Amino acid sequence: MIRVVIDQLVKHVGDLTLLDGFTLECAPGEFCALLAPSGSGKTLLARIIAGLEKPDEGAIYLDGQAAHRLPAGRRGVGFLMERDALWPHLSVVENLALPLKFQTPALARRARRERVAETLNLTGIDSLASARPDSLTALQRRRVALARAIVTRPGLLLLDDPSRGIPPERQGEWLDDLKRIHQEIETTTLLFTTRAGDALTIADRLAVAHLGRVVQHDVPRTVSQHPANAYVARLLGETNLIQGQVEEVERTGYVVARTPLGRFVGVLPVGAVPPATGSAVSLAFRPETIRSGESDPAAFNRFSAHVERIEARDGLIRTHLRGPGGWPLVAHGLPGFNEFPMGHLVEVVVPPHSVAVLVPSQTTTNTVPLTVSSPLPKGNPGPQPPVVTEAPPEPVVIPTADAPRSLPTSAWNNESQPSGFEIEPYDAISSLGGLSPSPSDGSAPTPRGSNRPNGTLSNPGEPS
Repeated sequence: MIRVVIDQLVKHVGDLTLLDGFTLECAPGEFCALLAPSGSGKTLLARIIAGLEKPDEGAIYLDGQAAHRLPAGRRGVGFLMERDALWPHLSVVENLALPLKFQTPALARRARRERVAETLNLTGIDSLASARPDSLTALQRRRVALARAIVTRPGLLLLDDPSRGIPPERQGEWLDDLKRIHQEIETTTLLFTTRAGDALTIADRLAVAHLGRVVQHDVPRTVSQHPANAYVARLLGETNLIQGQVEEVERTGYVVARTPLGRFVGVLPVGAVPPATGSAVSLAFRPETIRSGESDPAAFNRFSAHVERIEARDGLIRTHLRGPGGWPLVAHGLPGFNEFPMGHLVEVVVPPHSVAVLVPSQTTTNTVPLTVSSPLPKGNPGPQPPVVTEAPPEPVVIPTADAPRSLPTSAWNNESQPSGFEIEPYDAISSLGGLSPSPSDGSAPTPRGSNRPNGTLSNPGEPS
């Protein structure tokens, strides 16, 4: 287990700056996750850490050693690539044995055999030892690629979008296996993903990146319940986002704001600067935190809404609501709501501890441009706050905390107010337990020392 420190990495690709002072730290033995959208440089960062790419600026320290100055084979890093990149002409056991032949210090032949057998059993693929990659399912190929990445028992394991291509019904099992294997081999693990559900499920700590920098880094529960800004809130899953004006700020961190839904009480993110009275804020809360007013007697964050439509998606009942002033909302799993006719008036509440208050500097810093529209009808008096209209990521279930013991007194008056890919050197890739994708013609990359045109070895990777 090693401590990972990534310090102010900068990487330019053409005119784009994909990493712009990227900084992150993972403790020894920690399972860290980096969540960011596609095309943001996650794979590039993984390749830089592994030694397959060089940064333009910055440093990487593995247990205090300047790893950015070391070749890939001496970094002690295992790499499960986004693509399996298995050698198609080698069996499963031969794919696993190959990295051990390049490991430094080298293992004896008997020790290599024992390590391969142990790793096959650890990843649950011992029955596939003699199979070729083209005969395996997507999940089996991912298991083989993972086994090859950990067969050298690296101090750091990089997982680049490990759930890619795995059937949805098997992803839960796969994530459980990743967490179990991480614990059994006692390594530091860094997961790179676009899937909020994966990161929230198995990570010890979660970092969210945007525009080449980390914008929030904390335990998953804190990030999910108290996002640092609107970008983080949306990236973590489907989010109700409303605008408001601050009426009161409590020393306990609770904020009372006047919104189109009435007076709302929420909490500031940890370390946030309290907003001034009268200033504009955004309030974010998850669809699964909306509760039925009939089952919850709370008098705060209570409002009436009309049922607009009900739909089932990914095993969830999604209820689309139209709140005061025509404000659109979505709720998950409201009991009995699927029995209501369209247009039925219901009463709902949102627990204050589930409402994240985002101050303007947090909402706008390092976020993508927002498309704004007004859901309030013309002629309705009072301010008309904008709504962020953006296709949200897939929903994710967020755990809730205990209800607060005391709330600001003003919260009880809740009147509604409108208001072309290069193949890396064979030695480096093999030492990482990962191989580059095969050329487009389907042939295998030719390794150094190969004496056959199609890249097969004269004595291919057997563990004997």
